[in-house]
Parts: sequence; structure tokens; C-alpha cells
Amino acid sequence: MRCERCKFENIPGQKTCIKCGSILEGESEQIDVYPPRMPIWKKPIRILFRFIRKEIAPLKRIEIKCPAWIAQATDDILIGLVLSLIPGLAHFTQKRFKEIRWYFLAWLVLLISGLFLFGSQAGFICLGLAIGIHTTISVQYKILKELEIGKKLVMVILILIALTIIYSFSPRILIPNLTGSYSNMSAPYQKIAAGDYLLGWRNLKQNAALKRGDLVFIHPEYFGIHMWQTYTGRELIVGQIVGLAGEQLDIKDGVFIVNGQKLDSNIYPVPQWLQISEYSGIIPERNYFISVQYNINIGHNMVLQSTQINLICVRKAEDIQSRVFMRWMPLSRRGFVR
Repeated sequence: MRCERCKFENIPGQKTCIKCGSILEGESEQIDVYPPRMPIWKKPIRILFRFIRKEIAPLKRIEIKCPAWIAQATDDILIGLVLSLIPGLAHFTQKRFKEIRWYFLAWLVLLISGLFLFGSQAGFICLGLAIGIHTTISVQYKILKELEIGKKLVMVILILIALTIIYSFSPRILIPNLTGSYSNMSAPYQKIAAGDYLLGWRNLKQNAALKRGDLVFIHPEYFGIHMWQTYTGRELIVGQIVGLAGEQLDIKDGVFIVNGQKLDSNIYPVPQWLQISEYSGIIPERNYFISVQYNINIGHNMVLQSTQINLICVRKAEDIQSRVFMRWMPLSRRGFVR
């Protein structure tokens, strides 16, 4: 209680001022010795955090010591840059990982998000940001921090270009048999629309065991038979296997016919450019008839001959890059291809 005369703060319940002896007026404040109870929903969270602190506490006492020769070697800028290919490794060898721990966490989150959304605009943005943060971590290395602004700017640009190249080619190195590309055709039976990003798996030993209906990646080509064929550079295109080796395949009235039996047009649609022509042929050994949605202009009132269609659609097993096994993007239709 505060004394009105000398303004001294006395303990609760005191009747006279300890400092000046004046009588303290007014009732003493009641003190609640029972603190409010914790809400029920907070108890499990508190137990969880107690458990985490108990388990992590011993780890804080563990010191990971880097060998002296490694720490000395990382003083060299070139070795430091090589170690910086793995974000935070150069800092770890110098026991300075704390300086970039939040950068590392952001890089890890963006990298995982970019891989999960790869093939979409958001995925490429995440990967681009991950490359930027990786570059930031690299230039935080102590040798680079001591460079002048101009030299550091040049170094940042060079590192950014190098990391972009590495990120572009690393999936092919880490998983050499995995391929991916955007679909140029629609396959309603497979729940695939033009523009979907598909994943394929390359296995030449299994190419001889491909079955009818499989979707495969092949490289587009230009055929000099008085027609224009449009495609985008070296990107893979999607085709559907319709005819197998040794089978008699015909195209009549816009329907595929294999060994005299019509195929379901919903599962095996005939591309528009083939619907104006009639085809009849036997598929050679180790070859497939692959239906591809080319955009071909063959001129006014012209039809393709069977030999020309063979040149376009009959492909060797070795020409098949990979078999499509998954719809990767959009995320709402992600799943394995039947």
C-alpha cells in the first residue's frame, strides 16, 4: 500500500507506514494465491514441448568437431565454393552454420515445394527462389564477404549462373532414367489433357514388352513429304501405342482396326490428321505403331499413303525414350497412368 504522506510502497496488510509511521488508510488488497488454471487444450501442447526439450537438451552438449585440415582447407576460396554446392556445408566446416541457419531452412522449404510442384508456374518460382537463397548462402562465406562490392557483384552473378545450370541438369544425373514433358495430346481415358505435365521412366530392356494403350515419350521429327509438322524444339512429345509387332493394323472410317477387330475409339482415338486417310499395314518386328497428335498440313484435297503414315507412326523400340507412368501436374489430377 502506498503511503499518502511519503509515497512509500508498503507491503500489503501493513497498518502503519514503515518509513514515516503514518497510519495507512483503506482496506488492504486481497491477493489471490491461486493462479488461473491452464486451459485443457493447452496441456497436450505443453507436455509435447516438455518432451522435446528433454530430448534435445542432451544433443546441445554434443559438439561436432570438424578435422583441422578440413577447416584449414576451406579457407581457400575455390574449395569453399565447391563446398557451397551443398548449402551450408562451407559454413559448417568453419563452425559458422548459425549465421545461415534460417537461410538454409528457407532454401530447404522452397526446394521441397519446387520439386512437389514441378511442372507448374508455382513450382518454377519456388525453384528460382531456392536458387537465389542458395546463392545468398554461398556469398555469405567468409572469403566472399571480404571482397569489394564490385567483385562481389560479379561473383554473385557467376555463382547464380552456375547454380542455375547445376539445378537444371542435376535431376538427370541423380535420376538418369526419369524424364518429363508436357502433353501435346488429350487422352480422356487416361484422364490426361493437353498441357498436363507427365513423368516417364526410361528402360530400354522393357521397351520390347510395351503393351497396347501405353503412353510413351518420343522425339518429334520432320518428314519431307510435302507437309508441315509443328512441334517445339527438342521437347519430348506423347504418343499412344496402338499396334504391336506382327499385327495387321488398319485405319478406316476414323477407327483403328487391329487384326480385323475395331478398337474402342474412346480409348484409342484416331488423331485428326489421320482421320482423312486410310491405312493398312503389318507392323514389323521390334516396331510399334504409335498414334501421335501431330499438327500436319498436307495440302488441299490430299491424303496420306500407307507408306507415308508408316514413316511417321511406325517407330522402332529404340526410338521410344520412356513410358509415361504418372500425371504429375496439375495437382488435382496427380496420379499413376493406367
